[in-house]
Amino acid sequence: MGCGASKKASDGAEPEAAPVEGKQKPSAKIPADIKAKTPKPAVLPRDAVEIAPEMRKLSLMLSAIQSDDPAHQMVGVEALRKLLSSVDPPPPIDEVLASPNALDRLIELMALPHSEAIRFAAAWAVTNIASGDSRQTKCVTAKGGIASFVNMCSDDSVRIRDQAVWALGNISGDSAECREAVLGAGGLA
Repeated sequence: MGCGASKKASDGAEPEAAPVEGKQKPSAKIPADIKAKTPKPAVLPRDAVEIAPEMRKLSLMLSAIQSDDPAHQMVGVEALRKLLSSVDPPPPIDEVLASPNALDRLIELMALPHSEAIRFAAAWAVTNIASGDSRQTKCVTAKGGIASFVNMCSDDSVRIRDQAVWALGNISGDSAECREAVLGAGGLA
């Protein structure tokens, strides 16, 4: 099972998470003014980021991932990851690729020593871009995505490793050329 998928119970129903007494889901909303100060979380649990209505615009997501503030990065990359995971409407992969430095920044966020949550969300967003058509996959490979995912395969985090393997499998499945590139990088050893 890869990221974004969920196991179903034997009866086909979605399993319910047990409530944790006394714990609430943290909120990391970004104000309309991207440059406003927000608290910098050390680590955010998976899917803990609420996406404010104003962050549903692609241009704001892309601005947020360019920020030096980890709180803005997290909100932007999580919103972008969710947008690129959508089925209806189709994900705006070409629009992200057309945005200057967006893919470069996502790959950078995957590699820099940010919180696990930022690295994971960035990796998931890049995986979704690589899952597009062959041209979109080649954009990821041309920007160094394969090497970044191969490096993530040795991460301490199981979910980071899982996402990296998921991405490398998607890239390898695109074409013989991509498969050879992944093999040459040590991705399927």
